[in-house]
This record gives sequence, C-alpha cells and structure tokens, in this order.
Amino acid sequence: MDTGLLSAGSALAGSLVGGFSSLVSNWLSQTNQLRTQHRRHVSTKREALYADFLCEAAKRIADGMSHQAEGPEVLMTLHALINRMRLTSSREVVNAAQQVIHQVMDTYQAPNRSFEDLRNSVLAKEFSDPLAVFAEACRRELQYVRDRRTDH
Repeated sequence: MDTGLLSAGSALAGSLVGGFSSLVSNWLSQTNQLRTQHRRHVSTKREALYADFLCEAAKRIADGMSHQAEGPEVLMTLHALINRMRLTSSREVVNAAQQVIHQVMDTYQAPNRSFEDLRNSVLAKEFSDPLAVFAEACRRELQYVRDRRTDH
C-alpha cells in the first residue's frame, strides 16, 4: 500500500472525526442553552402569576377584615388566576391556592376586625399568615422548575 495514500486517508479520517465531534459538541451545547432559557422563561412566567395571586389574595383578605362581601365578584379575579395556574402548575400549588380562596371567603364571613384587633393577634402570636402555605408550595415548585435536568 502506498504510504502517501495511507497518510492522506488518515488525515481525512482525522478531519472527519474532529469535525463531527465539533458538530456534536456544538449541538449539545446549543440544546442545553435552549433548555436552560426555556426553564428560566417558564419559571419567570409562573413567578409572575403566583405574585399576582398573592397580591390579589392579600387585598381581598385585608378588605374582608373590615367589610362584608357585596357580591361574588370579589373572588372572580382569584378564580381566574387559579384557572391560569391549572394550565401549568402542580396539583399542590392549585390546592394551596384553593385553600387561600376558602380563607378569603371565611374572612369576608367573619365579623369585621379593626387594625387594633389585628395588631393584638400578631403581638400575641395568634395570627397565622393565610398566604404562607401557598407561597411555600410556589417556592418548591419554582425551585423544581429551575433545577430540572430535562424537560418533560
């Protein structure tokens, strides 16, 4: 066999292997970057949705402490946000959000409370944050979304 052909064939084979390796490496790197960007996007959208729910629920709870509900519209924004959560969120988050709605309804049904009543219950450590369970469920879910290795 001609050593010149063998050298040329070896060089060509080496170039093909190197080029293919580079192509695969770039493809894997790009795929990983796209997955990371997708997870960030999903996480950011969910975080905004959860923040909207928390803000609306806090307003409703504060309103419910000093007013009676005049109609079902006080809950409709919360229900709309929960239905948006049903599209992407875990059962744990949706269940926690539904519990918040029950707490909002209970707050509107309860006798009105003054700021002094609320202050005294906080000082006596009798006040429990009605949004804490929901916020913790959201935190766990957002951490899971950020930490996932593969997209399902």
